[in-house]
Amino acid sequence: MSGRGDAAPGRATRHEAPQAAQFSGGAGLDYMAQYGIRADTFGRISVEVRLHPARNPLAVFRQTLTLEEVMASPPVFGPLTRFQCCPSPPSREE
Repeated sequence: MSGRGDAAPGRATRHEAPQAAQFSGGAGLDYMAQYGIRADTFGRISVEVRLHPARNPLAVFRQTLTLEEVMASPPVFGPLTRFQCCPSPPSREE
């Protein structure tokens, strides 16, 4: 059993998560199992890819996030959280 459809507490099941999140989240679960990486590795990717547009004045989405914000965002499917699935977080006061 791969566990893809078995939701952990707070995690969406296969029937609740968007199809793209199921595909990417399922691939992430397989990758984690095969190579022994942690979920925060995927979170670090989300943090990194937001650094480039933050320095581009013409970018649509320029807000950066910390790893803690990415990992604390609501779970979507498998290792994926909301901020790993959407291009921009809601505005926050800085």
